[in-house]
Amino acid sequence: MKLHYIFRKMEASQRLFHDESELVLQRQKSMLDSLQFDNKVTQDKLDIFYPEDYAEEMSKLNAECKMWMDKIELEVKRVEELEGATFTLYDDEYRSRKVMGGVNAAREHGHATQIHIHILEKRVFKAMQGLTVIQWHNKLMQDEMNSLRTEHELFEELHAKMEIELQECMEQIDASINKSYELYDERHDYQKLISEILEMMEEGDAYTRWQQYGTWIGLDGRPLAETALSSEKERTERMKNKRPTLALVNENDMKKMFVIEGAEARLKFRSKPHTKKYERLIEIKAFMNCQQVLGLRMDQADEVLPELIAARDRHAQLVQDVQDLNNVYVSFDLCNTA
Repeated sequence: MKLHYIFRKMEASQRLFHDESELVLQRQKSMLDSLQFDNKVTQDKLDIFYPEDYAEEMSKLNAECKMWMDKIELEVKRVEELEGATFTLYDDEYRSRKVMGGVNAAREHGHATQIHIHILEKRVFKAMQGLTVIQWHNKLMQDEMNSLRTEHELFEELHAKMEIELQECMEQIDASINKSYELYDERHDYQKLISEILEMMEEGDAYTRWQQYGTWIGLDGRPLAETALSSEKERTERMKNKRPTLALVNENDMKKMFVIEGAEARLKFRSKPHTKKYERLIEIKAFMNCQQVLGLRMDQADEVLPELIAARDRHAQLVQDVQDLNNVYVSFDLCNTA
């Protein structure tokens, strides 16, 4: 169809240019005839008379002649261009006829078009089959995505439950750790008490004297618990100075066991429920420490022990009297001040 359209367009252009060329040629021919006629008339006039302004008339005629010669040359060039365009159209017509073929060209072209249409239909059919397969695959993928989404929600719920259980386990672990620390502290107390008991078992004579006299006394009349605490602190300081990185005695436990009470600022023993039965053993240990400080032998302890107990009682009574006198003196000062 396109070739037919081009061919018809070329024929129309050829007819147009041919008619235009014929018209131009006729016009130029009539112009030449008129010029020849005018030239003949002018020649006749020249033959009849000789004008006075011959030179001026000749210049005008020469100028007019030159003008017409230029127009003729221009028309000749245009005619040549039209002839070239005509030859080009002839060549296009020849090539178009060659491409279009002969009488059976339309039928062959229609057959080729049908074959091409059949090929395209097959391609469309295959594409539709592929589209069906892709849609089926997409449906399977959509179902799998839905199942995975449901599984994800299930695992999210399980994860939340596991988080709660983990938190509970962590709390139980913390409680177990705290309980372990408490048990470690309690074990430390028991080990310390057991070590004290083992040391006291080696000195059975001190236990015998404690049973005989019921108590023991320090150098300055302090109670046995205070004496035991001071000696324990001294031993702890020595151990700290010797090995700073290894604390053999827990100071916090010692502070829990002893407390400052009253205006006299004396240390009194504070017993724990699970250590109350070991108070007597600690007092026995204080008995041994006092005996070592005094430098007494086992056979000399019986001689000085009654006097020391009596001195302790007198010292306590003296302290009480001094405190009473001090209170009376303070009351007198207050009365004088008032």
